[in-house]
Amino acid sequence: MQIYCLGRQLFMICDTIDTFDWQRDMARLATLPRQAEWEAYVAQFQGCDANLPSNQKWQLMEQIFDSEKN
Repeated sequence: MQIYCLGRQLFMICDTIDTFDWQRDMARLATLPRQAEWEAYVAQFQGCDANLPSNQKWQLMEQIFDSEKN
């Protein structure tokens, strides 16, 4: 995972396995003990409520270009 920051915008790149499912796996992640600590930390950069779940702070984006494929 990589996270880039520009002001209050964060951009996260996740390298995952083929069976990764964003909704299912983020729901599982929300149950892990240190996740609340992580969400509170990241919320300061995002400028949002630290109590919001991950799926309300992080949204999937559509890739529109890849220099290695085009």
